[in-house]
Amino acid sequence: MVKYHLVKNFLAGHTDSFTARPQRVSTFDIDALMERMLQCGTTLTKTDIMAVLNVMEETIVKITKEGHTVAIPLFQTRFSIFGKFDGPMDVFDHTRHKLKINVSRGMLIRDVQKEIKLEKIDCLAPVINILEVRDSISNTVNRVLTSKGVVEIHGSQIKLVGNEENCGLFFVAADGTKVKASVIIQNKPSILIAMLPELTAGTYKVKVATLYNGHYDLKQVRTFEFEHPLTVHE
Repeated sequence: MVKYHLVKNFLAGHTDSFTARPQRVSTFDIDALMERMLQCGTTLTKTDIMAVLNVMEETIVKITKEGHTVAIPLFQTRFSIFGKFDGPMDVFDHTRHKLKINVSRGMLIRDVQKEIKLEKIDCLAPVINILEVRDSISNTVNRVLTSKGVVEIHGSQIKLVGNEENCGLFFVAADGTKVKASVIIQNKPSILIAMLPELTAGTYKVKVATLYNGHYDLKQVRTFEFEHPLTVHE
């Protein structure tokens, strides 16, 4: 079962449509594959399976180094050469040319593709998070805020979107009083740079409230409050 969600298509000429994105899934390494093989009731041991896989890998690598291709039910390989040759007498030169090994689906993978079921799910909003707060005046990180100075905030999905009064960059005092930044210098998903409002001495928490979620604007405000208190000195 492959689960997917829809996101807005931002390609020119297609902004009224959506595209599908598969949900992230588990990746099976060699150990995980062997565990699955053992669950099939085989009489082989894990050591037996590992030995066979190692021999298979070594053989395929050796065949490929010899200049041959491999065609098994899982995958097929082929060679291609890139780069311009300056005439019929020119030869391969690693500084101008590149050999590439291409791997394509084999019959088994092509057939199983037709059998996979799909399930549409709701889009999961990317995690909003503040990683660090840098005060440009004192050049400190996660420690100090300078009243009327410049603050640089790094994180994920912190772009400010929304005209509502409760959207924006806020500085929350210990007594719960909130002061909103009115001048935003840079507003991106991973960085906010703003002019700090006038703040009285004390400790503050940085809070981001936005309708942004990475794909399209939300109807409900998302908020995140940075866990580290920052100090405004006299």
